[in-house]
Amino acid sequence: MNTLKKLFASVVAIGAMSVSYAAPADPRPLPGPTYEAAADRAVSYSALANVQRAIAAHLALWTSPDRAHYPYEALLADDVVYEFPYAAAPSSARIEGKKAIADHLRNVAEGATQWTFSDLKFFSTLEPNVFFVSLNASAVVRETGRPYRQTYVIRVTMDGDKISNLYTLWDQAARATAFGRAD
Repeated sequence: MNTLKKLFASVVAIGAMSVSYAAPADPRPLPGPTYEAAADRAVSYSALANVQRAIAAHLALWTSPDRAHYPYEALLADDVVYEFPYAAAPSSARIEGKKAIADHLRNVAEGATQWTFSDLKFFSTLEPNVFFVSLNASAVVRETGRPYRQTYVIRVTMDGDKISNLYTLWDQAARATAFGRAD
């Protein structure tokens, strides 16, 4: 649990510094419903904190000493969907349901050891419950013994403090090199 607390603290510290915001070039409000809609969708600090906590707990699965019993399902909304468009197997490209997602991720995490994550950055969108996260990961692949260095870009949709959709992109060449196959 201390590892999870440390990871969460570092995610919050990094995320708080990395949230992007660009002030408009012209400070005058935009006319009409466009401005009001954007103002109504402004990201709240609680929404940002929710996604930071969820991603910290998501990453903690990989570093957990007991992945089989890690309570990953507790992070997920009832109607959750995870999407991995670069997955080699069509059955892994879209996964629905808490148990199916948790089982899939536990299996994926077992493929490598010594997982570390760095350079987490959180980006808000005009949708108050949708965020982008970029991060770097490194590990050692069990099957090949090769180092795995990866950059991920993740779109996370939150339902309160639960993940309702996670869409993950990664460098396919880096994965193929480390795992010795293209998936």
